[in-house]
Amino acid sequence: MRYFFAQRVQGDQVFFDKAEIMHISKSLRKSAGDKIHVLDGEGSKYLCRIVEDEKNLTVRIQQSECCAPLPYQLTMAIGITKQTQRFEWFVEKAVELGVSKIIPMRTDRGEKMRLKVDRLQRIAVSACKQSGNPYLPKIDAPANLTTVLDQDDGSTGYIAHCEKSDLPYVGDLISAGGRSLVLIGPEGDFTQQEIQMALAAGMQEISLGTLRLRTETAGIYVTTLFANINQVS
Repeated sequence: MRYFFAQRVQGDQVFFDKAEIMHISKSLRKSAGDKIHVLDGEGSKYLCRIVEDEKNLTVRIQQSECCAPLPYQLTMAIGITKQTQRFEWFVEKAVELGVSKIIPMRTDRGEKMRLKVDRLQRIAVSACKQSGNPYLPKIDAPANLTTVLDQDDGSTGYIAHCEKSDLPYVGDLISAGGRSLVLIGPEGDFTQQEIQMALAAGMQEISLGTLRLRTETAGIYVTTLFANINQVS
């Protein structure tokens, strides 16, 4: 099933941005009378019918479905990768797997390049459309570790690193439901000072297993574990 993404919903009418209008009317040649499936990013899915296919594209809702939120909330604070494409890949796959929020994280050993948050948001929208995820995750502007640790939303916090070999495995600690924040370091890992900062803030140290994973792979590994334990399909 192909989904389109609404810019806003007002009454029984759905509005799209210019790019989505072009995609619907020009690329796919949808016209008056055609039915389309729409997401609003806030938990609703719509079956709609195009009633006019002029420049602004008039679309009316025929049926609506309010989808229950996932039984857990996962925030991934992840180090910025050297190659932007790798970070974008992480965003795409994490959204498909049901992540709630992504925080690009600036760390001592990480990259200092500027990420285009608006591009990441477009990638997230595309991933929602591809997967049918009715909830669009929030993508924060890049933040340093101190800012991430200062966020107090009641999450259980974890920091994954490779500085110790005897850390508890993440899969043995997490459980279904609840709210979690997981910190994934950059390609050079967290520094000892950063690890101590996280521990002082109440974070739990975790291992992702015996293999050393790339930053974006580690992020998807954790996201998949949470989806699996909550049986998201």
